[in-house]
Amino acid sequence: MLTGSWSQRLLQLFATESRPLVLVIDDCQWLEASEVGLWRHFLESRYALNHMLVACAYRVEENVAPPAPMLLSSTSTQLMVDKLPEEGVLRLLEACFHDRLDKASSLVSFLHAETAGSPLYLRSLLNTLVSH
Repeated sequence: MLTGSWSQRLLQLFATESRPLVLVIDDCQWLEASEVGLWRHFLESRYALNHMLVACAYRVEENVAPPAPMLLSSTSTQLMVDKLPEEGVLRLLEACFHDRLDKASSLVSFLHAETAGSPLYLRSLLNTLVSH
């Protein structure tokens, strides 16, 4: 876990105007209140980090925004990524394989059931399947 001003200075070394830093924090719903507070300090304090984009992924049952106390920044912009229906999973697979997949219904059904249509989880699962 990051603590104190040394970590803020360290992150700022990687976040420059010519080379902004992008951080992706997955499963933000599991962060403790102290961790959320630390990120808020990094992003909103008088000495906030510059030239940095923090993207957070929340896994929730419904397509609803996370509760305000869980947001890493009270001034942040929220983008909701909808879950894909089975047809969307098929279209994503076709885009990945650069071809039409006519006989992939079992695979599509499996992937949709495993990921509940979450595009991020689907991509991660596909990467794992391909690498193994």
